[in-house]
Amino acid sequence: MNTTPLVIEAVVDDAERATLEATAEQLGECLKAATGALWPVEVRFHPTIEAIVPPNRPTIVIASLLPDVLRTDESLAQIEARWRKGLAALTGEFLGVFVCTVFRCVAPTAQRRRAESTPDIAERIRRVNLLAAELSHDSGVGVIDIDRVFTHIGARELGTDYRQTGAMAADVAAHAIVSGVIAIALDDVIPPDAQHRAKRFHGDLAKLATFVLSSRRREAGS
Repeated sequence: MNTTPLVIEAVVDDAERATLEATAEQLGECLKAATGALWPVEVRFHPTIEAIVPPNRPTIVIASLLPDVLRTDESLAQIEARWRKGLAALTGEFLGVFVCTVFRCVAPTAQRRRAESTPDIAERIRRVNLLAAELSHDSGVGVIDIDRVFTHIGARELGTDYRQTGAMAADVAAHAIVSGVIAIALDDVIPPDAQHRAKRFHGDLAKLATFVLSSRRREAGS
């Protein structure tokens, strides 16, 4: 089987770089399990969506709303206009374009620390997450619902908050991204039977939650 390397063009917060690196690793493992062949996955980081050039290899775009949560130089209306302009400017044939939501857990210390300089962070997160749904409806981009996945497992178990720090959070967020990619972005890369094998190898959210909780219990008992 021809294993043309995949490219992930990423526009994310610095804290999410570990997530995208874990995404490349997990996706490569899934493709190898599904096809029996090594399948390189490369991540390229960009400051904006507009910086992404038309692809010449199978390419997936992953863009996160997290950088917009603490912006003080743009209103929500300006952020929405920028996103719409950026997504409209994407040219070329991509395997898939995805927008990541933000976990709605704000540590009290972070809330107090920024209360005087920014709007309420929790409300800001709620608004940008709604924007993800609107962008998906209007432009057809996929949504990686990090908020839903993290909420299902729990902030304490993941040891994180909306800033998505920590190795466990990175691995879980990567799992969510890979699930979305396998579900709708690999039709032109591997045949349907291989996609099913990749899904089985990757596992679902219930199995992931069980793994995370078991890991936390082992850590607590050690």
